[in-house]
Amino acid sequence: MKKDIALNEKFFTNHFEPIYYSTSGYPEFWQLVYQDTIQHFSHNWGQVGPLYFFLIQTSNWRPVTNRSPEALRKSKFIQKPTAELKREYNRIINQNQEINWDSGQHSLSWSLNPTAMFITMTMSPYRDPIQFVLGPIHEYVHAYQTAYGFHSKAVDSNQMGQSLWRGPSWWMEGSASLVSSLYCYQNSELFDNLDAWWDWESLSRDLNQRLENYTQVGRTITDGITHNDWQMLEEEDRVSQVIYDGGNTACVLLLKKCGSLQNFMAVFDLIPELGWERAFEKHFKLTVEEFYTELGVFVAEAKVSIESPSEKGAWCGFLKESTN
Repeated sequence: MKKDIALNEKFFTNHFEPIYYSTSGYPEFWQLVYQDTIQHFSHNWGQVGPLYFFLIQTSNWRPVTNRSPEALRKSKFIQKPTAELKREYNRIINQNQEINWDSGQHSLSWSLNPTAMFITMTMSPYRDPIQFVLGPIHEYVHAYQTAYGFHSKAVDSNQMGQSLWRGPSWWMEGSASLVSSLYCYQNSELFDNLDAWWDWESLSRDLNQRLENYTQVGRTITDGITHNDWQMLEEEDRVSQVIYDGGNTACVLLLKKCGSLQNFMAVFDLIPELGWERAFEKHFKLTVEEFYTELGVFVAEAKVSIESPSEKGAWCGFLKESTN
């Protein structure tokens, strides 16, 4: 995934340094945690861009003193007051839109005129510090999906916002969730300066909880393919269980089939030319429909183990000894 590719002269891979913004007074310790996580992941898997990060301090949380001498190292964040930062955001996207940064969220958005991707985080690090490592990787995988899924063929057929080129909704969220959680488990140094960790017990509990959520929802990932599916599931309050948890479980099976995170990520190289479905079939060596059938058997045979970590031989136990 480190090839230097220009995708329709819009998004690029492997030579774009991200640009970081934050609201004034944002704790530099957390800027560094966030920034170092992005640099760690993109060093291993390549950069995509143009990409802008916005860390927003909302009114419902207050910073504390920096927690580590590491914070003496200066971050790359450009700091601006909230009102000024909103104007800067609109300047970059060449629009004048209302921006609501009041609720806690972590999301990626993108524009084509000008071409840019934006990752915004308004979540307090003091509520869940682990999300300052898991969260940016999750969103960076979405940046991969957008950069590799953007292609003139997709634009000409109006598929950028649909499933046919970038992938179905369950793939978008499932792969982002699994890649971020597995990468954090494989690279424990990401948590060296935090009062938090992501060990096998943490990963196993997360995977098993997602499996249990999915098996109890009464739907399958085939109900979470298009944007319309997402909206329907949102009305039923089932987006998380079907698209995120079901997608995560599906991607565990895909990773098991291809053997390593590196082989799993290699599918992205095929998407610009083939689109998601044909790339999926070529890379994983089965049709999407065949995979859905295999997944049904895989889920039916899997035994949930939340109280104690899954061991070798369990449905996700193979990940315990996995490497990049």
